[in-house]
Amino acid sequence: MKKRILGLPLILTIAALIVVVSVSVIYTEGDGEVQGEPGISESTRGLDSDVVKQLPMSNAADEIYRLWNSAGYQDFAGISFDNDSWTVVLYWKDGTLPTKMDTLVTELRETVPIRVVNTTHSLEEMQTESKRLLGLGTMDGVDVNEAGPNGDFSAIRVGIDMSGDLTPEQKIEAARQVITSTYPLEFMVTRELVPNRSRWDDS
Repeated sequence: MKKRILGLPLILTIAALIVVVSVSVIYTEGDGEVQGEPGISESTRGLDSDVVKQLPMSNAADEIYRLWNSAGYQDFAGISFDNDSWTVVLYWKDGTLPTKMDTLVTELRETVPIRVVNTTHSLEEMQTESKRLLGLGTMDGVDVNEAGPNGDFSAIRVGIDMSGDLTPEQKIEAARQVITSTYPLEFMVTRELVPNRSRWDDS
């Protein structure tokens, strides 16, 4: 099986797709000419209401991502969307934003809610540890085939597999016995996530 490092959650890719989709306009024909639907922005006509609500979030995430990418801030951890409150969640190591990022976030908050969440590790640190975990290869029959930050950047999600007639839970328990890290770990068998309850139930 091909080994891979899981990068940023797909939220940024999804956000980009939303922006692309938003330029598709649905028109109705009448009296020989093409007309738009009255009262609806051409950039959002025909889109699901939830998608429309995500557009400001997508734009904000894109601006944050571009500033991080150009400035090279090492404490950046990640971005996600909270669709219950329609809020952009910015994960940052130790929760203290650099001046330029703080200024940008303040400006973006005029159009979309943004919540800054403190994380223990940065994206760069989690990716470095993910590479180390992938380098373990096969240990006592447990094959590490994926690794990367989980959805809220609080732990590293590790994809494993084993040969033999074992349940996913048995494989997960075997992995816990041989794979260790100073970072919190969540294990899954290929795509099937089984939370590491021994460490994160009460967090």
